[in-house]
Amino acid sequence: MLSTTLSMSKDFKDPLEMADHLLEGMNAAQDAALIRSITDLAQRTEDVRAEVVDDARATLKALARQLQVVKEAANNPKRQVDVNQHAERMIALDREKYTVAKEMADVEDSIESLESQLDQLDREMKELEREEEVEAQLPPTKEQLTLSIFHGLGIEMQKDENGNYVRCKVRRYASQDIHIQDFADKYSRYFYANLLWDACI
Repeated sequence: MLSTTLSMSKDFKDPLEMADHLLEGMNAAQDAALIRSITDLAQRTEDVRAEVVDDARATLKALARQLQVVKEAANNPKRQVDVNQHAERMIALDREKYTVAKEMADVEDSIESLESQLDQLDREMKELEREEEVEAQLPPTKEQLTLSIFHGLGIEMQKDENGNYVRCKVRRYASQDIHIQDFADKYSRYFYANLLWDACI
């Protein structure tokens, strides 16, 4: 009966290896969502980069035209151009060019960093997919079947920081509530089997 199905060690400290594999599968889905988010971010960054580059080019062209006008005015004897104002204008144009160039360099660095992160996440995702394909071809083990039975009964086994099963969470569908059961070494597996069975019905 259920007491035979609930295969645990006497002290509930034998880890269910297949449970870890299932948890890894769940983490793979989260990684897939993260990769999609990074991909979207990279695309948006690329769009922003294109806009910044276009704006920078337009600004440089405008500055070049202004510089040419200033040079022509300075060389035209018919115009009275103040030498000091001309020098200040040239300095201002140089500063604007430097600022635009720096912004473009910062955008390039940001894009390279995002591309590197995206490549790393893509490699990890492919590795997880290969592991999932291998696991999907394996027949179910005793531990995997036990975990599946627990889940079907509404029982979720919980570990401590050392990986030992110390409690479980039971969803009682009849009363629409959740029961938390701690495990203690002083009680037998038969005792907990009956206790969990009563909690499930």
